[in-house]
Amino acid sequence: MNPKLLIVSGPTSSGKTQIGIELAQKYNGEIVSADSRQVYKGMDIGTGKDLPKNGIPIWLIDIVPPDYMFNLADYVRFSRIVIKDIWKRKKLPVVVGGTGLYIESLIKPLNLVNIPRDDILRQKLEKLKVNDLINILKKRDTSKWESMNISDKNNPRRLIRAIEIVQSKNKNINEFLPSDFLMIYLKSNLPILYKRIDKRVDSRVKEGIVSEIEKLVKSGFSFELPAFSAFPYRFFKSYFNGLNSDEELNKIIAKWKFEEHALARRQVTWFKKMINQFPQEQSLSIDITSPDLISKIVARVTKWYTDV
Repeated sequence: MNPKLLIVSGPTSSGKTQIGIELAQKYNGEIVSADSRQVYKGMDIGTGKDLPKNGIPIWLIDIVPPDYMFNLADYVRFSRIVIKDIWKRKKLPVVVGGTGLYIESLIKPLNLVNIPRDDILRQKLEKLKVNDLINILKKRDTSKWESMNISDKNNPRRLIRAIEIVQSKNKNINEFLPSDFLMIYLKSNLPILYKRIDKRVDSRVKEGIVSEIEKLVKSGFSFELPAFSAFPYRFFKSYFNGLNSDEELNKIIAKWKFEEHALARRQVTWFKKMINQFPQEQSLSIDITSPDLISKIVARVTKWYTDV
């Protein structure tokens, strides 16, 4: 039987995590996060981070500090290690998240641009001279060498990246792609999402988002870091630069809600396009207001999971 991969996707505030946890409990699974904001340590309240519950592990949250520039290549590398380990232990990986590119990287062939870096290989190649790098690339893939322009052919960094890509191609980096996956897409009309988003934002303010950011700033993390470009963190820059009034805080909260609404619209567009690429046997699109939502999802997952 081919290894199975279950995916729970959808826009922000659609209830993905709770449903993912229920499915993981029922099918002996473990959660694999697909959220680009929740990878950062100490950024919990603002990102709506859900910590492990009921003994169900949630992987790929809290894995890097805020000053690390986490990207798609990092996610590809880490997620594949985690998913293969879950399969090895005869459990079901349940991917949960709203970062479309992360989910897509698990089920569609990777563009060569997104091939993750190989630090061990780089350490070896960085010690070599340009001529040595040229000889290695010519030997491994003459066509790749010939396709490079004159500037790149004399740039050690570009040569190392070219060798890295060639080696990844030779390893068949897309051999990971699971043939047996099911994507659950939680859909909703926008007015309902907006109300849920606004409620979550208000809740995060009460939970202490201001105190969380203050702690990060006191720890030496700057608003200029890439991690702080994610909302709501970047909205609080003025607040911590002296404009710490109730009026300013209310403006920030309104801006936060506005941007979360915009994110939801982008996610809806993205996932609609993605879900239409797969046949019905590989996907289930279901409204979050549907009566007996969980039981309908469980019925569909059970049919897929028990079909060998």
